[in-house]
Order: sequence, then structure tokens, then C-alpha cells
Amino acid sequence: MRLPGPILHPLASPRKHRVKQRTALIALFSLCAFTCYLLFIAYPSVNLSRSLLTHVQDHDRTHENHTPVPPPTLPLRKVTYQLHPVAPPRPPLALSEQEELAALSAFIAALPHNVLPPSVDPNIPLDPQLVLDFDPRSESARDELDRLIDQIWSRFPVMLYAKLHSSDSREVRHIVESMQLNPPPLVVDADQREDAHVLLPLLTRITRVPGLPILLVGGQAVGTEASDIKGLMAEIRNLHDNGELTRRVFEAGATIAPGRKKGKGK
Repeated sequence: MRLPGPILHPLASPRKHRVKQRTALIALFSLCAFTCYLLFIAYPSVNLSRSLLTHVQDHDRTHENHTPVPPPTLPLRKVTYQLHPVAPPRPPLALSEQEELAALSAFIAALPHNVLPPSVDPNIPLDPQLVLDFDPRSESARDELDRLIDQIWSRFPVMLYAKLHSSDSREVRHIVESMQLNPPPLVVDADQREDAHVLLPLLTRITRVPGLPILLVGGQAVGTEASDIKGLMAEIRNLHDNGELTRRVFEAGATIAPGRKKGKGK
């Protein structure tokens, strides 16, 4: 028995019916997706582009019509500089020959290794900075120099610059040592020093003694009138024999050492 066509058709083709439903769902889903794209993606992007374009155009127009305004300026104040006079540096002490002799002797007596540099020219005044232990440019330099002179000749009233292997130097050394002085004489073998090539002509210039031995009593050289070493020794012997040398030594501040008695010519 066969069923009528209209009744058989819905039951006979269920697959076609499901295909149509699926197609309708896909179409509906696609329509929803497209609508969401237009609402949430495409339209906001268009509006943002338009907004940016409008902002740029407005900015350009504003920049074209803008007149730069200079920054505010502070009122200028007149600056006045007061120049204070600066005192020129004080010149160093200019030493006389007697002051040179005292400064040089104090320099040599202070320390054994105190030597003059080889660059010193003995024919010109000695640079005070080489031999003084204070600033020769200071305001108190003159007072300090006077104090140094008093100290060196009080400490060594008799000082002898001698030549080691010289009979004349040995004779003068014997004369002053035989006095048994207090303080004892300071004897410097000038020819044995490292700076002898500078020291010897320097001593000759500032003492006006023709050469070694150079005997200093109270800072004064003995035999300044002699023209040579022979005349120098003759004058020292004469002063020793007549007692004048002893008198000068005592006037310089030296005394006879305790327990000693003066001998001939003293």
C-alpha cells in the first residue's frame, strides 16, 4: 500500500529539511557578525579618523594665525663692581755684605748637609731665599734677619773658614783653639765642602779677605786690608802678639772656659 504524495513527502526527506535550517542559521549568524562589525569596528574607526583629521586641520589653522608671544623679561639691574687696590708683592730683602756673611754662616752652621746649589753666581748678591729659613718678602723679614744675625754671632763669636791641608789654616786654628774659649770656635774646612767651588769665591767677595783662612770675630773678618795670604797671616800674627785679637774676641762675647788661664797674648 502506498501513501499519498503529500503525506509521504515530509517524512520521506528529513535531510533536506535539516540542510535548509542549517543554511538559515549560517545566514543569520553571518548577518549578526556583519552587523557587529559595522557597529563596533568600522564605524568607530571612521569617526576616529575624522576626529583626528579635524584636530590636525584645526591645529594647522591655529598655528598659522598664532603670533608668538615673547617670554616675560625681568627688569635689568645695574651691576656695579668695586675694584679694591691690590698691593704689589713685597720685594725680597736686599742683603748687605755683612748680612750675607751672617746669613751664609748661619746656613752652614745649622746643618752639615746645607750646601749651596752649583748654579749660584758668587760674584753677585746672594739670593736670601737660598740661605734664610723664613720668607724674605714678609713684613717681619727685617726683624727676623736682625734676630738671626744676633743669634749666629752670639752662638759663635769666633768662626774660622779654613783649608784642611794648609799650614796657614793650621796656625790660625791653633791660635783660636789655644784661647780655650767658651763657646768654642766653629771651624769649617771650606775646601772640603761639596759647594767649595761656589763658597770660596763667595767668601772672598763678601769678606774682602784674599783667601783662606778667613777668621771671623763677632761677624767681622780679620785682615781685610791684606792684599794676599802672606799679608793676611802677618796681620793675624801681629794682632795675636799685641793682644788686640784677644780683646776683640772678648768684646764679641766669648769668655775663657772655666778652669783655664789666659796664656801669652791673651
